[in-house]
Amino acid sequence: MKKLSWVIVYSFMFGFLFFMIIASLVSNRMEPAAVVCNDYFVEFDGLIYDQIPYSNIRSIDYIRNGEIRRSGKLDGLEYKNYVCGHTKVIGYGKCDVFYYISNPNFIVLKTKDKTILYNEKSATETEKMFDEILAHIPKRSEESKNE
Repeated sequence: MKKLSWVIVYSFMFGFLFFMIIASLVSNRMEPAAVVCNDYFVEFDGLIYDQIPYSNIRSIDYIRNGEIRRSGKLDGLEYKNYVCGHTKVIGYGKCDVFYYISNPNFIVLKTKDKTILYNEKSATETEKMFDEILAHIPKRSEESKNE
């Protein structure tokens, strides 16, 4: 290639990389995932986007003072305060994870095809989200909460 072509290619690559760095720094959402419950599904909007219809949820558990120990590499992001991505977790197998490291309480949501481990910044917020999801799932009760 001609020298001018290389200059254009490198300029484009540098510009794109610079844009991505700036966009990530000014992002107003610094959390593993924004989770929303509507009438039909739970929506995880983060590094991994997913919609889980309530009818597909086979089990949901609230784990108090648990530990998420990964047993493989993380295909995702790990920041100082939280982790999100795909990984293997001891005791759960392959999972999608969206969790704050400082909060030992988390929700385990299982479907036929996947397991999701999720929490909010605080135990109170996590339990509130668990109750909200649980309220949308037919024929579920407080028996799922583990003490």
